[in-house]
Amino acid sequence: MSLNNVDKEFENFKQILEHNLQNSIPELTNIANDLRLTKSNEISKLILSKLEKSNNDDMIILYFKLIDSILISINASYNKKLSVNLSTLFKKKYLTMNNSNRQKLIELFETWVERVNMKNGVSGDNDDDLFEDSNKDFLPKDTLKNIETFLVKASLLHEKRFLQKNQIVPKIEDLLKTTERLIFFIDKTLDKNYSDELYERLTFIKKINDILKNTVLEEKTLIEMDIQLKNLPEYKQHVHMLFNVFLQILH
Repeated sequence: MSLNNVDKEFENFKQILEHNLQNSIPELTNIANDLRLTKSNEISKLILSKLEKSNNDDMIILYFKLIDSILISINASYNKKLSVNLSTLFKKKYLTMNNSNRQKLIELFETWVERVNMKNGVSGDNDDDLFEDSNKDFLPKDTLKNIETFLVKASLLHEKRFLQKNQIVPKIEDLLKTTERLIFFIDKTLDKNYSDELYERLTFIKKINDILKNTVLEEKTLIEMDIQLKNLPEYKQHVHMLFNVFLQILH
């Protein structure tokens, strides 16, 4: 392709990207392929710049889909160039989106992981096997891992906020009953089979017990304490034991 034709094709790419992205991802991918040896740097920078500046959810999704299409169809000329700041842009745009569009981004990321794992023959049973460096022709390991770590943290934060917003605030007397029962239960267990780990949990519960008795607490703190207590393995054992006793009484 002559230099003049290269410039014309690149100008055509810019115009389509600016005015008709929604209907032109296959066409833009073909142009990116034609220009992969001469304009891959400029095309990559242009797409990432458009993505960074966009505040429209639908357009953001389209830019990510264009990146996805180019990586799948061409990859080798573009993977390193398009991966520059990709994880940062993914995180930044995710935080500005509504939940519906966030889910679209998550689904797109999941296809990237599936593509990497399928290429590696990875089953997904071992997290250490994910995102192997042998897939450098798709996206770098660090890029995928950074996005995955971010999504895990975002999911946990959302779950915590949802629980705090919707959970019934426990009464102090109910929490005290729980702590005192757990203290009694763990004391008996320690008498039979001492362990440092169990003793540390007992100390932790006693501290909560003292705080409940002597401190005025906010509702969110009470909810957090309730969650922490119910996540203790001894709490689950105690509830299971009481349930079995109840069944025996019924019979």
